[in-house]
Amino acid sequence: MTIRAVIFDLDDTLTDDDTSFRESVVGTANEVARQRAGVSASELVEAYWRESAAVWTAFDIEMRAGRAPQTDTGDRLRHESWRRALLACGVAEEGLVRRAVIEYARWRNRTLQLAPGAEQVLDALRPALRTAIITNGPTEMQRAKLRQFDLEGRVDYSVIAEEFGVGKPNPAIFLHVADALEVTPGKCIMVGDYLDHDVAGAHAAGMRAVWVNCHARQVPAGSPVPDFIIVHLRQVLDIVRAEGA
Repeated sequence: MTIRAVIFDLDDTLTDDDTSFRESVVGTANEVARQRAGVSASELVEAYWRESAAVWTAFDIEMRAGRAPQTDTGDRLRHESWRRALLACGVAEEGLVRRAVIEYARWRNRTLQLAPGAEQVLDALRPALRTAIITNGPTEMQRAKLRQFDLEGRVDYSVIAEEFGVGKPNPAIFLHVADALEVTPGKCIMVGDYLDHDVAGAHAAGMRAVWVNCHARQVPAGSPVPDFIIVHLRQVLDIVRAEGA
């Protein structure tokens, strides 16, 4: 089936978000431990990973259900994650939480990078095909990432779950993008790293899906099965050529 549009996920698809996240947590924990005697940087790192996962999972559940807040929540979620992590380490100091949030934001801004080949792939697809980005998460935080790398100028359309009202894998957001691109869902492919969000949502909307599997993992039993699997973003161009775009 001919491809007329390629839709991309943002975090860990067009950007190397995981590396930035891990470096930022470690860097922030080291700085907090330097400022506050008795805090173990390694314990704070483990606590943050645990507490942040819980905070963001709860947010994701709300997004899936279409109960997204109407104002940006990125700073609040980061604040709550660091508050819980520090509390788990026996520290309940609001001032230290605020400093940790600021330090973490600095690290994130410094360390976030585009995934290898992202710019080249986006530029190669246009103007022959329509392109878009769908990303879950808080609006202000995700828009800042798009602006940082001029990604809004490299695609025809971009949408963030919080501003739309529901997130991946709800098919509504995929169908919204197809409509904005003026392409039928069957002629769209979705490219993303998250089987339960990107692949499942695309299939529910009648699109095919490409799983970005940089670590060459096996598809877990019971998970949505992608139509294509790639280990490097540049392989998207091979798929487009093979499918007769």
